[in-house]
Amino acid sequence: MALIYLRSVLIKIRHFFIRKQTEIYDWFRFKKDLRHKLNRTNSYILISHNLDGGGGAPSVLFEYAKYLRKQGEDVVLLAGRGGSLSTKAKGLGISCYQMGWLYKTYIRSIPELQTKGIIVCTIVCYSYVNELLRFSDKKILWWIHEEDKLLKEYEHYIPNDLTAKLHIFCGSDRIMQSLSKLRPDLHLDTLFYGCEDQLLAHKDYFKNYRHRNGEYVVTVIGRLCKRKNQLQLINAVKNLPAEISSRVVINLVTASWENEYKVKIEAEILKNKNIRIIGPIPSDELYKVYGESNLIVCPSTDDPLPVVVTNAMMFGSNYVVSSGTGQAKLISQGVDGWVYDVANTKELTEILLENIKNPHSNINNNARKLFLNYFSLERLHSIIYSFFAVDNGQKTVI
Repeated sequence: MALIYLRSVLIKIRHFFIRKQTEIYDWFRFKKDLRHKLNRTNSYILISHNLDGGGGAPSVLFEYAKYLRKQGEDVVLLAGRGGSLSTKAKGLGISCYQMGWLYKTYIRSIPELQTKGIIVCTIVCYSYVNELLRFSDKKILWWIHEEDKLLKEYEHYIPNDLTAKLHIFCGSDRIMQSLSKLRPDLHLDTLFYGCEDQLLAHKDYFKNYRHRNGEYVVTVIGRLCKRKNQLQLINAVKNLPAEISSRVVINLVTASWENEYKVKIEAEILKNKNIRIIGPIPSDELYKVYGESNLIVCPSTDDPLPVVVTNAMMFGSNYVVSSGTGQAKLISQGVDGWVYDVANTKELTEILLENIKNPHSNINNNARKLFLNYFSLERLHSIIYSFFAVDNGQKTVI
């Protein structure tokens, strides 16, 4: 036991020094790029707390960075910590740097850059915002994505007197409602993220895939934890008539978990062989999960705008969300998706029964329309472009 603990400590120490080494290397690279190219290009500056690819907010910011690059825009991507998305960004020709403890020196260098706009992603990046307010006269879009727990923890870091150059956008109506209760003094707007439309790239797979006879596959994607609330789905399936519940397969697709919560789920698996834990699955293979599922369920108690739901819309999947998700207010019941009260497991059971008995194929096309209307990258960029257009001497496009 002592050897295992010692090994874990040594691994953490090793990772610490590797991270510091990367931060120092990136700083010298940034200073060199600042002299030779960054000061000559008109860039979008995107700032995140990390780029590990494990969280929704860094991933959607990276998606926007990719979109800008494809449009021929110059992008500078700064992150408190790096990760898998850092490597991908550099491979796409995006100037990407891990700031770490040197973040103040990065922020204070931004006035040397020509910028089309500065976007800071997530409320936990308040320290970056404070530095920008002190050392830059550029307009800042602060894009907040967090759930209620983090909003409550960090809301007091938002400045009391917002200047004209700082504007806060919330990732969903749910976030805006929660933050407005905590800080009624703030002027807030909603800005849904955008996702790359992957359906066309995989259209042949979705056209040709056929579900196995007799099985009805219900899938939840995400960390196994109390907030993601997978146990509620398991309990809802238990309440189905026995002849129906016996053919329902529950796939729990995950790459991480809370240990105590996983133990509870494993106890349920011992009682029901039709519950499976699957994963981790590479992001470029996830489309198969949607194709292999009869129904995607997001039972989260508090989820600002889960990407799994947006992807379900994008792929035209049948899906169910709880009232605790950010997309819930966008959905017309039984038309382009399903919503249930997260406090009412019986209601979830009834929706499951309705979908199993009467598959609603009309939802597929309507869900796609919902995605295109609210979550396309083109829509996201038109709003951001319009926000910064006045400062850049351009006319707005909206």
